[in-house]
Amino acid sequence: MDMERLVEQYPDAVGWLCCEGTPIDHPVMQAEDNDYYLRRLPDGTHSAGGSLFLDWRCPGDFSGGLTVLYGHNMRDGSMFACLASYMDQEWCDAHPLLELQTPESGLTLQVAYAFTISAGEWVDRGFGSAENRSQLVEYAAAHSPVSGVSLTGEEPLAALLTCTSRLDEERHVVLCALRCPL
Repeated sequence: MDMERLVEQYPDAVGWLCCEGTPIDHPVMQAEDNDYYLRRLPDGTHSAGGSLFLDWRCPGDFSGGLTVLYGHNMRDGSMFACLASYMDQEWCDAHPLLELQTPESGLTLQVAYAFTISAGEWVDRGFGSAENRSQLVEYAAAHSPVSGVSLTGEEPLAALLTCTSRLDEERHVVLCALRCPL
């Protein structure tokens, strides 16, 4: 991925996320809030499908203790629809790594856990905050039907979130160790 060209074309682009053998192969955008790219393409065009985006509270260089990435669970199977598949150990074992290319470097996301949580509980427990990484890891370990790489809660983490196909109030979460470089 030519990140220089990507950022030139889409100034809000902070990276490109891909996972071999899945539909995840998209730019990652970031705005001043979490609403803008929820319903916009990388060029700013309004679209119900939106874009993958980094939570506005996370550092755009992915240097925080917790990176939170959102994307829609598309009916056509695109974007983050395959996050539900991470609830299956066989799928998890077949797709254990995601690659995140940034303007500065490449990062690897190593899948550790996958679980479903209500949107309200995610917020109430403060799981979107790096300060609560240890509690997030404990919760994920207790509620995940799968396991990948081991986590302590002290390492940098990445959480990939999408709504479930059943309810907009539930989220599928894939929790990963964020490693650098690729």
